Amino acid sequence: MSSPELHVSGGAGGTEADLTDLSVLAATSEDLGADLLDIAAACHSMLVDADVLASAALDPAGAAAFEGALLKALDGPHGLSATALRIGGRGLALRTVISNYQVSDQVQAELMRRLDWWEGRSGFFLAQAGSAGLSAALSGDWEEWLTNHPGAIDDFLDSVPGFLGTQDPLQSVAASLGHLWPDGRPVVTAQGVDVLDPSMITPPTSLSDVYAGLAYRNQQSNATKDQIDVRVVTQSDGSRSYIVDIPGTKAWGAPWDDNPSPNDLATNVRVLGGETTTRERAIAEALAMAGATADDPVMLVGHSQGGMVAAQAAADSANGAFDYNVTHVLTAGSPIALADIPDDVQVLALENNNDLVPHLDSTDNPGSPNITTVTFDNQEGSIGENHAMESGYGDAIHALDGLDDPSVAAYRASADQFLSAPGDGTAVQAQQFELDRAR
Repeated sequence: MSSPELHVSGGAGGTEADLTDLSVLAATSEDLGADLLDIAAACHSMLVDADVLASAALDPAGAAAFEGALLKALDGPHGLSATALRIGGRGLALRTVISNYQVSDQVQAELMRRLDWWEGRSGFFLAQAGSAGLSAALSGDWEEWLTNHPGAIDDFLDSVPGFLGTQDPLQSVAASLGHLWPDGRPVVTAQGVDVLDPSMITPPTSLSDVYAGLAYRNQQSNATKDQIDVRVVTQSDGSRSYIVDIPGTKAWGAPWDDNPSPNDLATNVRVLGGETTTRERAIAEALAMAGATADDPVMLVGHSQGGMVAAQAAADSANGAFDYNVTHVLTAGSPIALADIPDDVQVLALENNNDLVPHLDSTDNPGSPNITTVTFDNQEGSIGENHAMESGYGDAIHALDGLDDPSVAAYRASADQFLSAPGDGTAVQAQQFELDRAR
């Protein structure tokens, strides 16, 4: 199989990171300019210093030469005062550039939001999408058409609030729907230590090793057995970190069905609405049962819904709803753009451009310095195959380790407490858990 071409946005090498660097440079320039002006002011006082003026009576020519040289050094074209103003002015110019970029992005986003709302209100987009979908269905290739035009999902979801006649954004609409049925409470059952797969007994040395554990757990989970694992990584010095593997949706009944398994469609709706779900609370209980404390580093790894829950848990780690030290999130095929992820949590998201699921939040991931998104094209011919962990994402996962990109490299370097090197004495133990929902 050929490796797909990977494209990276955001992260340490992204545009917003550059703007952050520019902000630091602007602040530094302004501070340096102010300091130089203070020095120039102090030096100007020497022109009228009593001792300097007194020396003029003894050596008028020398005093005049001194004052002339000092004035030139302070106020000449290349003097200290002019240099201070240039440096301070550079800081002000940089802030103007940053502000223009940010305002331009905000205005463009707001204009697009309003256009999408009016299209939904008038039914214009729905009519267009319905016509295109009908034509594709009649020709027998509707699935291929949709996977080749995944942006249609974004446009459709963006138009839904307008169609419903509400100004609320998509996340609020999802939250309102999620409140229509109870989420229940978590029930967590320990299933012992898993030693059946190499990913469960071998310390991960790379990002593809981390993903391998998720792929294995994804195969073990099903509609009646929502299964996760907590990989306890113990370094040679005894310190521990925790990797949680969270598979995607398995229970495909209607959201209002009484599903005992929390890996269902109802969880998708709730987490899209920004809720702390029963599944997230169950993962917190599993971490406690695995021995994690509030200070231990935690990496949450998820496919599809699993990535959504991971991102929401990272957001909740800032407000105490998920009381663990989430430092890293790794996702595949997950719509996570709406999660309010803290700046100190490092995120790497894999998205297949032909996979519809990452489009369900109807927006691109933020280009923040802590959020790296890796996209690629992989058309397997069906919605399911494009989204599946193995067929849709397997080749990209293996290509990720060889990707020479500053954002990916920065993420990899920051995750060293979860990765091992040959002979470093790192050990791993995978504790598996089944998650249920009680009403």
